[in-house]
Amino acid sequence: MVFEAPTMTDSSRTWVEELYDHVNQHAQAEQGLLESYIEATEGTESDALAYLVGLIVEDEKRHHRMFSEFAASLQHGLNWTTSGNKVPAMDFYKVDPARIRELTDKSLEYEESDLAALKDLHKMVKEAKDVTLWDLIVQIMQRDTEKHISILSFIKHHLN
Repeated sequence: MVFEAPTMTDSSRTWVEELYDHVNQHAQAEQGLLESYIEATEGTESDALAYLVGLIVEDEKRHHRMFSEFAASLQHGLNWTTSGNKVPAMDFYKVDPARIRELTDKSLEYEESDLAALKDLHKMVKEAKDVTLWDLIVQIMQRDTEKHISILSFIKHHLN
C-alpha cells in the first residue's frame, strides 16, 4: 500500500520535500551540463580534449544516475514505500561484522599504500605537466583512491 504525502503549503514543507526538490533540480541541471560536454567534443580533432572530456562525461553520467537514485529514494520516503528504492537503507546488521571489518582493513591498507605510490608517481610525472596529460591523470587517480578510502572508512565505521 502506498501512502501519499500530505499536500502542504510552502511554509509547511518538510525538510525531505525541500531536499527532494533540490536533488531533482540538481539532477536536471547536470543533464544539461552532460549534454554540453558531449557537444563540446563533437567533431573535435583534439584527442586530448576528447579524452579528458570523456573522463568528465563518465563521471557526470554516474553523478546523474546517483542524483536520480537519491531523488527516487527521497520520493519513496515521502510516499512511505520501500519497493524499487535504489539507495538502500543502512542494513550493515545483515553482514558478518568480523569478516567485513577484516576485508575493509585489508582494503584500506591497500588503498592507503596505493595513495602513497600515486603520490610518488605524481612527483615523477610532475615535470611533464605542461606537455602530457600524465600529471592530471595521476591526480585524478589520487582523488579516486581518496574516495575509495572514504567509502571503506564509512563502511568500517558503521559496522557497529
